[in-house]
Amino acid sequence: MMHEPAAIDVSTMPELARLVDEVHRTQQPRRLRRGSVDLAVLVPAPPAREDSANRMERPMTLAEYERRPGAPPTAEELARREELLARIIAHRREFNIAPLTTADLVHRGREEEYESYGGER
Repeated sequence: MMHEPAAIDVSTMPELARLVDEVHRTQQPRRLRRGSVDLAVLVPAPPAREDSANRMERPMTLAEYERRPGAPPTAEELARREELLARIIAHRREFNIAPLTTADLVHRGREEEYESYGGER
């Protein structure tokens, strides 16, 4: 697991600031040497990723606000839900899902038996 490197403010070090600006501008790494010994490599920082700390510094866009969990539904979503509810209620009215009594089951059984022998009603 890689740890986050410590930050150094280069604004008070003009030579280092110039070198850092060059690396940032060209996006090319530079090797720092003392004599013939490599001491460090200065590489451009990767593009800043948007984490929760950065996101809180700027206001949320409307799209981000609408996508967040628990966000109030949009007008389109409310209309979709109302239409779905109306379809469900209309569909419920079409069917009677009452439980069958013993007498109902006996009558159905007799009708099916009669029809299985070729009888018509």
